Amino acid sequence: MITKKYEQIKQIRCDRIDANRLRAQARQGDASPTDIKEMASSIETIGLQEPISVEIKHWDDINPQYSIFILRDGNHRFKAYETLRNKHKSSTNYDLIKCVVYEENTGPQAECEWLDWQHAQNLHLDKVHKKGSKEDTINTLSMLLKSGFLCSKAKDAIDNDNWNDSSIGSAIQAWFKKQKGKWTFSEKDYIIDQVSSGKISPTIKRYSRNELLDILKDKFGVYKSGETGMRKGTKKIRAWHSSGDDAWTKAAAPIIKLCKEGHNDYNIIINHSKSINPKTIIRERASLTTLVDDINTYFSKNVKGFKNKKLIDQVFHLGQILKDENNKDYETVDDLMKPVSPTLM
Repeated sequence: MITKKYEQIKQIRCDRIDANRLRAQARQGDASPTDIKEMASSIETIGLQEPISVEIKHWDDINPQYSIFILRDGNHRFKAYETLRNKHKSSTNYDLIKCVVYEENTGPQAECEWLDWQHAQNLHLDKVHKKGSKEDTINTLSMLLKSGFLCSKAKDAIDNDNWNDSSIGSAIQAWFKKQKGKWTFSEKDYIIDQVSSGKISPTIKRYSRNELLDILKDKFGVYKSGETGMRKGTKKIRAWHSSGDDAWTKAAAPIIKLCKEGHNDYNIIINHSKSINPKTIIRERASLTTLVDDINTYFSKNVKGFKNKKLIDQVFHLGQILKDENNKDYETVDDLMKPVSPTLM
């Protein structure tokens, strides 16, 4: 259940807010760099006009200031604050951000409840920020249907690829009746047609922190990113988990280990994009593979003892783009990891 902890707005330290733990997002695509830049400029000039919303993840009764929160609404505003913090590193003006604080939702359908709530927030009927699009509504409605949150019979019908089942249409109509969005008749018909006919955008699997740790442990015997586990021949496997925003750092991490301990490991990188945009995921994967190739080539040509050797032996991409009938080229959920062996130029 989504419940406010305080009626008044609270000032919370930005570094106590985790913006990367959401498994589902109502808005399609990544935060727009242009929107973030414009919002940062606005905040710098007139301050934050609309607070963000956070959910309590861990509450510290003794020292509430050390509590941990999850971002639930206000991704562009939060990233604008991060931009301003980096710009004004000698200032504390952007260390605290105004927040509406909600109790932790521990219900069995918590993520779906938050998704439904977030979609309503993104309509922004009384706000100045960017409103949700038709694609956002299609994405949200599709996820809520597939999860069974709206109707268990509709979920069963979808699982059996029976999109003509009346329960799907009934669930969609019931959901629209509760929404406060102002769609035109043509927009609403388009949304209903796309969802009820099964013409849904590719579903993106967003791995939780625990799921990622399980992959490291089960596949490679590693309990933490950067540690060693199982053996590959005479070498120990050292597995590094990277995501879109720290791929470069993790690609360079084996170099640091090399300087400290020597080249005794079989280094692999397990890459997981945090994006829900398939094009962004594909771009990030290509960028990381190119970066690793460049690192290997440099060491092979310039560092003594690395002639025709790889510093980074393999890159694995988590297969989180699920296949649908309209996107035959995307990976299936069964392809948990797709290995890419970096080349030597």
